[in-house]
Amino acid sequence: MEKFVRREIENSNAKDDIRFRVYNLKTGAFYPETEELFLSSAGDSLMTKDGRLLSLKENVIQQSTGERDMRGQLIYLGDILRTDEMGWKAAVVRYDGGFCLEDDHGGFSAEPHWCCCEIVGNIFSMKLHASLSLTEEEELSMDFWYACWNCDEEKVRELLPSCRKFLNRNLEFTECGVKKILCLPLIAVLNSRYTDLDCLELLLKNGADPHRKCKNTGETPFSFAKGIGYLPIPEILKMMGGKAKRPKGRLKHWIFRTR
Repeated sequence: MEKFVRREIENSNAKDDIRFRVYNLKTGAFYPETEELFLSSAGDSLMTKDGRLLSLKENVIQQSTGERDMRGQLIYLGDILRTDEMGWKAAVVRYDGGFCLEDDHGGFSAEPHWCCCEIVGNIFSMKLHASLSLTEEEELSMDFWYACWNCDEEKVRELLPSCRKFLNRNLEFTECGVKKILCLPLIAVLNSRYTDLDCLELLLKNGADPHRKCKNTGETPFSFAKGIGYLPIPEILKMMGGKAKRPKGRLKHWIFRTR
């Protein structure tokens, strides 16, 4: 029992990502991360390092989930995330001793893929559905991009007739005052957690250029694939302008070689 208790204490204290932040409802801002705040043992008030008491009626404590988004940012309770589920946006809430996602229409996800989500705001600074203003064409482009990101071949095939012009374009838009640029659809497929090469082949056969440069990173789908290090179908690599060589031994994947 003693070893168990010691191990649990060590594990709890070793979690660097378990942090807290405090939002002041009056000022409409978070306290700086550098400011030290102390919670009373009764849990009914906060105190600053210089002894000032802060009421929990005017301040909200938000715990980190210990998870990070696709950009490496620590995710907190109350953050609003854009997920990999066709761009669905939802807030981080408590659920069954942990955290989940829920939107303001009752949408719910108990086990989101945190590392595939992107923090786009928090519950104090924005509404879930009013932060992004897109033209009809941009909405269509966004739907197509997320179909590629999810490697949803059926959806990609359905959208292709009206979305061919987006095959080799970055989608640019402004969200919460910040300019965003999404990567090329081919890179979205390669970077997807699903990586369905039938979807990749579909884009290539319909005119997606593996040597087109991404506007925000300067990478091409070809150079991005090379950076991954492997892809399982040699025919696809050949279509992208590379060669595949079967390595020695019984390995699952094909090694990627540039020409």
